[in-house]
Amino acid sequence: MLALAVTGVFSLYLFLRRGYFDLFILNKALASASLVLLGVVLLIGPISRFYNRFDKWLIYRREIGIFAFLLALAHGIISYSGKTNQALALGIISLIILAFLFLTSYKFVENRTNRRLWVEFQSWGIRISSLLVFLHLIMLKYVGWAKWLTEGGAQNLAKPDFPPASLLGGLFIGFVAITRLAEIFGTKIARKIFEISFVILILILFFLFVK
Repeated sequence: MLALAVTGVFSLYLFLRRGYFDLFILNKALASASLVLLGVVLLIGPISRFYNRFDKWLIYRREIGIFAFLLALAHGIISYSGKTNQALALGIISLIILAFLFLTSYKFVENRTNRRLWVEFQSWGIRISSLLVFLHLIMLKYVGWAKWLTEGGAQNLAKPDFPPASLLGGLFIGFVAITRLAEIFGTKIARKIFEISFVILILILFFLFVK
């Protein structure tokens, strides 16, 4: 349901921004939704440590991660043209890591693997994969983001003032990264950093839509 909702929101947003909807737009929605789901997987742990009411979300990390992989796989299949570059290579490596995480996420594999080793593999795998996806996104989109921020959107867009969907996803994953890094300073300080960075994220999003 979460994967469907996130993909639906990005699809609607891109439709409103572009003024049309086709496979190209769906592919963009799949990419952004996959990025957000990866961010959610990484965010559930810290949030559950900050606020007890989110403990129940811990049991869904596996399923959310699986759907993040499936959306990323669909995006990769639609996007692949036989050509590659550094940015696309990072995306492919990330997808391969997610595939291994997906294949080892089944209970029969977990039950036949050293528990500590399995947890470490899953934990570091999702972190490395998310980092590679973020770098993949930055390398592909930062020029377009800078152009939109300085010149605005292309006039052939239905809503050129709407920020790129990839920028919204990138800001979210950046917020997640700050939250994870903040845990170095301990739970109490990390919680404050999380709350402050969340407010900053909302303010940045507000600025992007009203600038």
